[in-house]
Amino acid sequence: MKVYISGMISDSRDYEARFNQAEHLIREAGQIPINPAKYGSPTDRTWLYYMKEGIAELLNCDAIYMLNGWGDSRGATLERHIATQLDMPVFSQVNKDFERSILND
Repeated sequence: MKVYISGMISDSRDYEARFNQAEHLIREAGQIPINPAKYGSPTDRTWLYYMKEGIAELLNCDAIYMLNGWGDSRGATLERHIATQLDMPVFSQVNKDFERSILND
C-alpha cells in the first residue's frame, strides 16, 4: 500500500524531522511511504508548485496519513479533502489509527 504523508510544511521549522519520522513508521509497517517533504525546501519554489506535485503523488496512493497539526495547514487540508472525496482511507497520527490498522494487518 502506498501511503501519502500530509501535514504542515510551510511555516514549520521541524517539518523534515516530522515527515521523515512518519516515513520511517510507514516503511517499518511494510508499506510504501510517499514523503512530499523530500521535494525540496518550501522556499525553493512556490506553494502552488509543491501542491501540484503533492496532489499528483497523492492521486497515485492508496491512503493518506495526517500528521499532528494538519488542520492548521491549507495544503494538508486540501490533500485530506481530496483523499476523502476519493474514498481513500485517512489515517491520523493523533489517534494512532495508522499503527492499529496498518501495523496489525
